[in-house]
Amino acid sequence: MRAGNQPEHGRQVAIYLLAVFIVVVVLGVAIGLIGSIDHKLKQSAEQQAITFTEQTAGNVADRAYIVQQAIGAFEVQSTDPAAVVPALAGMTKSFGLAGAAFTDMNGEGLDEKGEPFSVSQLTQPETALSRAEESFSNTFQLKDGRHVRMAQRPLYIDEQQVGALFVQIPLSLFSMPVDLDMFDGRGYFLLFDSASGEILVKPTDRTDVPVEDGETIYGFLEKSSQPTDFEGMPAGGGLEALRTAVASGQTGLGVSLIDGKQSYVCVAPVGRGSWSVCNIVPVANVRAEASSVLTAFQAIFLMVVLCFAGVLVITLNAYRKSMTERTVSMKARLYKALSDSLDMAVNLYCPDDGTVTPIVAKAARITGYSMPELISDPSVPDNLRLSDEGRTLLERLRAGQQNEIAHGTFSFTFQGTGEPRWTSYATAPLCYDGKFQVLVALQDVTTEKELEESMKDAMMAAEAANHAKSEFLSRMSHEMRTPLNAIFGMQQVMRMHPGDVEKVDASLYKIGLASDQLLNLINDVLDIAKIESGKMTLSSEPFRLSSLEEHAIAVIGPQCEQKGQTFEVKGAQDEEVFVGDFKRLCQLLINLLTNSVKYTDEGGSIRMTVSVRPVSTALYRCVTFVVADTGIGMSDEFKEHLFEPFMMEGRSNAQGTGLGMPIVKNIVAMMGGYIHVDTAMGQGTTFTIAVNLRVALDSERLEFEQAERVKAEEEAAARGKDAASGEDEGGAAGVGTPALPSSALSDEVRRVASRRVPGRGLGVGSAGTGSSAANADEELLCGARILLAEDNDLNAEIACELLGARGLLLERAQNGQEACDMFDRSPIDYYDAVLMDVQMPLLNGYEATRSIRALPRPDATSVPIVAMSANAFAEDERASAESGMNAHLSKPINVGKVISCLAREVRRRQAGGRGATGGDAEAVE
Repeated sequence: MRAGNQPEHGRQVAIYLLAVFIVVVVLGVAIGLIGSIDHKLKQSAEQQAITFTEQTAGNVADRAYIVQQAIGAFEVQSTDPAAVVPALAGMTKSFGLAGAAFTDMNGEGLDEKGEPFSVSQLTQPETALSRAEESFSNTFQLKDGRHVRMAQRPLYIDEQQVGALFVQIPLSLFSMPVDLDMFDGRGYFLLFDSASGEILVKPTDRTDVPVEDGETIYGFLEKSSQPTDFEGMPAGGGLEALRTAVASGQTGLGVSLIDGKQSYVCVAPVGRGSWSVCNIVPVANVRAEASSVLTAFQAIFLMVVLCFAGVLVITLNAYRKSMTERTVSMKARLYKALSDSLDMAVNLYCPDDGTVTPIVAKAARITGYSMPELISDPSVPDNLRLSDEGRTLLERLRAGQQNEIAHGTFSFTFQGTGEPRWTSYATAPLCYDGKFQVLVALQDVTTEKELEESMKDAMMAAEAANHAKSEFLSRMSHEMRTPLNAIFGMQQVMRMHPGDVEKVDASLYKIGLASDQLLNLINDVLDIAKIESGKMTLSSEPFRLSSLEEHAIAVIGPQCEQKGQTFEVKGAQDEEVFVGDFKRLCQLLINLLTNSVKYTDEGGSIRMTVSVRPVSTALYRCVTFVVADTGIGMSDEFKEHLFEPFMMEGRSNAQGTGLGMPIVKNIVAMMGGYIHVDTAMGQGTTFTIAVNLRVALDSERLEFEQAERVKAEEEAAARGKDAASGEDEGGAAGVGTPALPSSALSDEVRRVASRRVPGRGLGVGSAGTGSSAANADEELLCGARILLAEDNDLNAEIACELLGARGLLLERAQNGQEACDMFDRSPIDYYDAVLMDVQMPLLNGYEATRSIRALPRPDATSVPIVAMSANAFAEDERASAESGMNAHLSKPINVGKVISCLAREVRRRQAGGRGATGGDAEAVE
């Protein structure tokens, strides 16, 4: 019996030994595979930490580059710090800077708030003025606790240094969000100086071990826990390895115990300047997904080992069957684990039988169709609007022609949303289950593709903007140098002939013409800039169409007479009072008429027609202006670009900036009207403009007519005074509009010219009256005491010289506060008027005016206060009125206009008229 049982026992022993051997082998393989997978996942986790740190460094570099580009692109066109303040404020706001300032070569200037700034205030070494060198200071702390670095840059005009730019860059610009979302919101970001190790940007989230001001990265890590095992760093280990990696500009990764957790410590150079970033991320957060996958693998292999033990206990057949079932289950779980961990679709496709074996079944999520539908359904390419590369891929898969490894990208339209998407693919032929199959992997790369496209668009936009800037500067340089050349040339002629009075007078006249041309160019450029930035606003004031016609005749009539042209005006025959922007309408018509004069030869004719018709909207009328000439006309090609800035056809020798027509177009658009151009080469040009203007309400009309009567009475009183003093009404014209010979005017022009509307002194043939009125104004102001508030010494000298020569007595205040003090200390009615600059230190012109008006003395509300400022826009005039000023004069000053304005306000005061109480300041041009 025993002998009979020995073979059976031997077989059992053999089976047990075989089972043990198999179990040992399986365990060994499982442990080895798990170890290999763990190693790979560890490498992947480390690579994620390194990649994220390098991306963070790149983000900091990009921010630093943007700030450096902003500083490097900053230019000035004036040495006046006040003129640079808006640009400083704009740069500070746009880029989140802590502060910015501009100084002249003496080290004095203004910051972005318009407050005084001096290099003597600097706590950092100054290089931009003394050595004309750009520099970045060490980190220092502002009063509000922010840590900043000072950037210095010399500034030039025409290759000559005129000053320097000082910018405070807050290091908080380079901080990361509170939590690093890539790793479950756990981790810290630090920015430090590579050379000194000083921490520049602390973690936004509080660490268990606090980071002190001025502390180095090495000191922080040493306090937290001595770092060890710095893989990928030079030999030396620990902090020394960290120092070596930072010093050599390399990316390094190590493991350290931070805040009680094993954490990756990764450093990477920023690449711009001497900065590096350090990311500290708990290992468990980086490897959270890897741990799940590893646990799944361990569970699977444990179940496999248990299956082996169970099969051996039952029977070999059951064991084999169980093994087969377990293997299938293992594959399913493996595929599921892969599907959960990978953001891509992975499938095996057999061209011979058309079967698809999903490994990671995410094709439907990526494309909207499963992999079997993509390959078998012929309508899919059309439904998806698949690109040619995608169609080719499907055709090669169906035909079994994918015999080599291939990869690429195709685009399609996603069915669910209709949005365009991009997918990258990779195919590899292989033999599996005894059949030829193709491994197909798909991954959604829409985000990456859109980022790439947006970067291309941004680059193209930047190049276009740079080209437009260069083109603009080139045109502006040419247009500004032309009148400047005339000014410099005539100045040299005067120096060569100091005793030739006639030549000096002629040169001064030409210098005046060139100065007017330069001023017009600057005004046009400012108008275009305000229009394009959306800051131009239209004012609403009562006026008559006849005033527009008179203004056009006064300005264009002499030009037509000089060129021997016929100028016809057909008025609207409408004395209705309208409400609108009278100044912009004048600008619009003068631009059109001036163009007609320039591009019409001698002997030609120019016609302006104004008509009014009712519209469906109550209280509104459609006013149509037609300006026609018999000039050279325009080609069809140029007509398409007529309203683009700086566009000139070049068929005429007429000078211009090419800005008049764009301004006309935009004014018409802002008024809600339309403009039509009818032209042909050699056949003249006709502009038709139609705008809807509101008819004044009864209260507005009555107030306007009252103002007309008051103005007419003032003019009549002035003329009567002149007659009483024996003035010659036919004196030489020196101030008013030149009289036009009747040969240059049509009957309609003479009719409109003779129609004098009270309140608008723009008639034709008024030279003698203008001259006597000017004499009366000077006689009235002779000995008048004027308080001049002007902070610029040169401007003050010019004003004192010009006005003093007319008999006025000027006393100067160097700022708004001094002007208030001088007025307050003066006797009652000591000053006859105040000329107030707007931009001044301590108190600006608006604040000073309000302070004077608020003084408890009887002349504080009656004394005329006139703004005399370089701010020349409609909103500046409104601001002057709101502050309590009587009128607004724009620089450069015209002494005739200043005298006329002061005389008018003094007469009002003598007649017991109102002082300025806000909201009624008059703009004088």
